[in-house]
Amino acid sequence: MIVYECEQGTEEWLQLRLGIPTASRFDKILTAKKLEFSKQSAGLMDELITEWLTKEPFDTGKSQFMERGNELESEALAEYELEKGTPVRRVGFVTTDDGRVGCSPDALVGCEGGVEVKSMGMKGQVAAALGRNSVNEYTLQIQGCMWICEAQWWDRIYYHPTQPSIIEKVWRDQDIIDRIEEAVATFNEKMDMAREELLQKGWTPKPDPCPPCKATIDDGRWCMSRNRTEKINGIHMCETHRRLLNV
Repeated sequence: MIVYECEQGTEEWLQLRLGIPTASRFDKILTAKKLEFSKQSAGLMDELITEWLTKEPFDTGKSQFMERGNELESEALAEYELEKGTPVRRVGFVTTDDGRVGCSPDALVGCEGGVEVKSMGMKGQVAAALGRNSVNEYTLQIQGCMWICEAQWWDRIYYHPTQPSIIEKVWRDQDIIDRIEEAVATFNEKMDMAREELLQKGWTPKPDPCPPCKATIDDGRWCMSRNRTEKINGIHMCETHRRLLNV
């Protein structure tokens, strides 16, 4: 497990997710009910290959509803800490050791737990309170997070600012995790073959960014590392990047 301490939604976070399957989209690889390889996997693969080629997120749109959701998430986590008497750790992104699969947990709790916040509006909150939410709801995402984060449990929080929160503890299900891991490995193998096919046909991915700042020599994007950076010609550059550009 590799943990990246960055803020979710930032450029650094977007770059970390590029071209790899993430837990929030495991339902595009595996069906939630029968745990079978999903027909939607081809579309997801096309999006991830596009990111690999362009080195840009396939969809960077952020609606006002998403922004409001981020605000509610912070409120929900603060309430959760008070209720449980346990501090949570907010992280940006977590990957498997090989860096080929990732997730963005809303928070980690201790060494064995995590939190997923869902703000679905009043109707969704009513459904959750009355037990009408689907048994399979977010199962692949949460079990996927537990796999990647090496956790034993995850608290799913249904949150609305004017009504009581609903907290459901989800325990690690190794059978489901094994199916997820197998399906994601198959997905990545197919994606590797698809990328190789494009290379053989003359497709050329945009050059990989130079470490450690993730900025490329030709496109002038900002360095991802803000440590010891210096603003030159309007661009934040780390020492490595400045040396490569001879500035």
